Amino acid sequence: MVIINAFIYPLATLVILLSIFGYGKVFNNFFYKDLLSYHFRNLVLFQGLIFTGLFSIIINIFFPLKDIYSISVIIIGLFLYLINFSKINFKKEINFILIVVIISSFLAIYAGVNDDFDYHLKTINNYKNYNLFEIIHGRQVSYNSFWLFLHSIFSIDNYTASLFILGSLIFTITIYDLFFLLKKSFKENKFILSTISFLLLIFLLGVQSKFKDFGTDLPGAIISFYILFIIVNEFFYKKEISKNILIFLILLSSFVFVIKLTNTLILFFLIIYIFKINLLSINFKNLYLPILLILLWFFQNLIISGCLIWPIETTCFYNIESSASEFAIIEAFAKGDVIGAMKTDNIKWIGIWFSAHSKKIFETYALFFLISISPFIINFFIKDKYIKNNNILEIYLYKLRYYELLIVMIISNLVWFFNAPAYRFGLFYNTILIIFVSIPLWLNIFSKNKELIYKYFRFIIIIIFIYFTYENIFKIKWYFDRYEIWPPIINGELINRI
Repeated sequence: MVIINAFIYPLATLVILLSIFGYGKVFNNFFYKDLLSYHFRNLVLFQGLIFTGLFSIIINIFFPLKDIYSISVIIIGLFLYLINFSKINFKKEINFILIVVIISSFLAIYAGVNDDFDYHLKTINNYKNYNLFEIIHGRQVSYNSFWLFLHSIFSIDNYTASLFILGSLIFTITIYDLFFLLKKSFKENKFILSTISFLLLIFLLGVQSKFKDFGTDLPGAIISFYILFIIVNEFFYKKEISKNILIFLILLSSFVFVIKLTNTLILFFLIIYIFKINLLSINFKNLYLPILLILLWFFQNLIISGCLIWPIETTCFYNIESSASEFAIIEAFAKGDVIGAMKTDNIKWIGIWFSAHSKKIFETYALFFLISISPFIINFFIKDKYIKNNNILEIYLYKLRYYELLIVMIISNLVWFFNAPAYRFGLFYNTILIIFVSIPLWLNIFSKNKELIYKYFRFIIIIIFIYFTYENIFKIKWYFDRYEIWPPIINGELINRI
């Protein structure tokens, strides 16, 4: 069985990867070819997922997304990829595919499960077994995540291990893109982007090192990171901020919104971008795509839960009492009450939150925070004086745009803290705040000795990658000690739950 999985899983990952890329390339050529100048591989993946998701929502109104549908979607995507293959740099494409498939397989194979795997699985199975009007309202089913809907498209019931593929792909390609961004930005002296890409590599390889489920928190955070990359590059490294790129940012923001409601705060970053450009000069012809995505998602929500956005009571047409109750439970849980019965209309919850969450947050971010502020230590080993006429700090740090972004990040974290301060809900907001606060420290070091920083980056990344490899090897051993089959699912039900 081990040998069979070792062969089938990479093959399945390869097929689904190429299929999504096929849709992504077609989608990009039709809608965003003239808008998108960024060479991140994940942006193609995102577009492929959005395209197949939009089409499949319409299909699911009338039909369940059975295996026959999933297989058909995958085959058509492969055909579209092959059509575009002549336009691809063969050597680079093969290298990319091999790296992604190998690491994705290593990351996902014999991944364990957590508590939310069970109800996520039920949500996915609902889409696969029923059309939209047949799905029965239920507490967890009502949380209609577009990410889980995508899993119902690209997973096969007869091969349940396929449930891990999307999550492992988006994670692995992000690592690939970050290495590309770090190398490119360092070469071009784009030190803010260099710092962000380095620290995110540390975060993903060191903090989020073990892929064990297909939850909705990390994918939303990853897509939000890409929104940040684009905004930072536009703000700090372009003579003129691109007007048309806003359309693509709106699409990505719509994507993270329909994945999970807690990603809504990404709108703060869009607003600050909008203030920098003349909206009257923008061609909004492609704006109907994100509008269509959100409207179809609203329609799904309405049919499944009775609300446009579950569990926000004011958006509900029916199930109003249950939505209000659910919202109160989620808020209380996020603020530290495991039972979900705590009153949150006063500040007494803050003490409970510290007792329930502070240890988890500290354990998660402690090492990452120390690496983020490590320029304090590095500075002691630098004897070089400031490079003559070097104006890194003057050019970047003291520009108003840095402080504008920093303020937006602080506001986002405050909104997160006073509304839903669970660690996983603030994954993106907490991480980028730590990174951005540390940027002045890194720019100071860059201005003194660029080559030393390059060596430091390389050393830390090697150490973190070794740790990442060890954690995932240990994960496989952990799995074999606890389970007899992989994944532990029989007839759509989770077994041997820990």
